[in-house]
Amino acid sequence: MNVDIIEKPKKNIDENIKVSSPMDVLKLKDVQEIRNGIREHLLFIGLDNRNNVRNITLLGIGTSCNVVIDTKEIIRTALYSASNKVILVHNHPSNNLEPSKDDFHLTNVTNEMLKVFNIKLQDHIIVTEKDHISMDKIQKISKQREIKSISNMKKGLLLEENQRLKQQIYELQQKMQIESSLKVISAEYVGNYNDTTVYNVEIEIKGNREYVTVERSWIDREGKHKWEVFSNLALTDEEIDNIIQIVSKDPPKMLLDEPLKIYSQDLEDSVEETITNISDLDNENAFTVARVMENGKCVELHYNNGEAYLEYGIRITDDVWENEITRDVRWFNLNLTDNQVIEYLNKEFDNYYLSEKDKELEY
Repeated sequence: MNVDIIEKPKKNIDENIKVSSPMDVLKLKDVQEIRNGIREHLLFIGLDNRNNVRNITLLGIGTSCNVVIDTKEIIRTALYSASNKVILVHNHPSNNLEPSKDDFHLTNVTNEMLKVFNIKLQDHIIVTEKDHISMDKIQKISKQREIKSISNMKKGLLLEENQRLKQQIYELQQKMQIESSLKVISAEYVGNYNDTTVYNVEIEIKGNREYVTVERSWIDREGKHKWEVFSNLALTDEEIDNIIQIVSKDPPKMLLDEPLKIYSQDLEDSVEETITNISDLDNENAFTVARVMENGKCVELHYNNGEAYLEYGIRITDDVWENEITRDVRWFNLNLTDNQVIEYLNKEFDNYYLSEKDKELEY
């Protein structure tokens, strides 16, 4: 599989531990060890979405009355460990459970910073030798708090995302403009010479039908194929890339008697449409009700004198179709909606044109 899989970082603990309450946190070995400390210690506990512990890290050791930690260290550890939730734990050597102003500040700043990365601060627990207090339980984790530096960071991230989206929209518009001015109609295999395969490709550009030569050669030093387009037309690099992308994705078979490879870039291809509303049908006139078309294959639903029938077609050339008609359309009735007709017609298309092997692969 040619996809780079981003794996989760490995847990830094050997046990499989799940925490569902502050009491579960207090049972952790690392938490028990800091309860009797003569200096303040700050522990980071990272959880996944189901509250399984992924990471326990000692972030800092302070004095007997405080511990100073840069919030960036908490964010960095959360991101590095791929944590979805975070619990902070620190001890008070004085055995006083009252949170200090610094404790409140650290809690609220961390909470807001983590929100930017869609990570939840589950709790901040203060422990003493024999007791504990949960900021979450006493509702001291602010749900909404406007902190200027964090607000500015959010604005910066939004501006960055906005610029990225603008660039994607521009690139998409450029691609659509190229595809609308240039269409790859068909390709045929011409032959081979010196490890190079040659194709004759028919294109439509600015309303005119033209032909270009596409060659595929093997580059030993790079260990891959190189595709090139040769033509006396003044094609842009983007247009050349578009031709190569389409032909290389599905090239013709290397057989001299192989029919033209028809590409699905014609405007009439990949069409699913309701031509006549069901409510407009009557038993005296002939109607083409709906059509599904893809890759030179088509199925149409017709209604004539109270009878529905299907017409299947395969395109031989641009103007020639090979058709087959079947009149056994048991699913059709005038109570169906237009969308239901298209849904049924898609199933008819798949059942008729997909081979048994294709159906198995699709499943």
